[in-house]
Amino acid sequence: MAGLNESTQERGYAVHREPAERKTTYKTITAGSVLEAIGGIGVVALAIVGLGGVVPRYMAPIASIAFGVALAAAAAAIAARFLQLARSDGVIQKAEVGGGAGAELVGGMAGGILGILALVGMVPTILISVAAIVFGAAVLLGSATESRISSLAADSGERIMSEALVGSAGAEVLVGIGAIALGITALTGTAPMTLNLIAMLTLGAGATIQGSSVGAAMISVFG
Repeated sequence: MAGLNESTQERGYAVHREPAERKTTYKTITAGSVLEAIGGIGVVALAIVGLGGVVPRYMAPIASIAFGVALAAAAAAIAARFLQLARSDGVIQKAEVGGGAGAELVGGMAGGILGILALVGMVPTILISVAAIVFGAAVLLGSATESRISSLAADSGERIMSEALVGSAGAEVLVGIGAIALGITALTGTAPMTLNLIAMLTLGAGATIQGSSVGAAMISVFG
């Protein structure tokens, strides 16, 4: 009888705790997504200024640092609520959510560090090119996370939002491939600084789209 009472109490606690966990998930991931979108806008602005000829030597590393911070922040928000996302109606698969967020977190930190090293003068052209490749790979791997969140939106009845997220995930794949291609081409010595800035511009635009889409999805599903 004692065991039955304990089980009943645990189930009751779980029922009361679930709405609070969903609210925390919504707030955490929305905050990370908004930060990513804002960071993406900043990266786009820095890249445009650099392409306009205003100290591109500094604009590219600063853009790399900004993008690294934005990418890592968004990935950390998803990783922080990993368990809640993974068990939401059984839709989100742990490997896809955890793997995609982990790739973006590591890629964001690595690219940000490369940007800092480039900013202090350590072969900036090469390091920013490598950072673009790292960011592109991270975004490419992280697109799986957004794809799975779209399934959560669809399962919750948010079909329009789900379709928007699928489109955003597809855009992220193109952004990742484009950044990798631009970074590799820059490493060959073909207008490296210009290509690096274009890569950052592309990544920033992708971050703005992704952050806005995921944030809107979280509001519609968990809000």
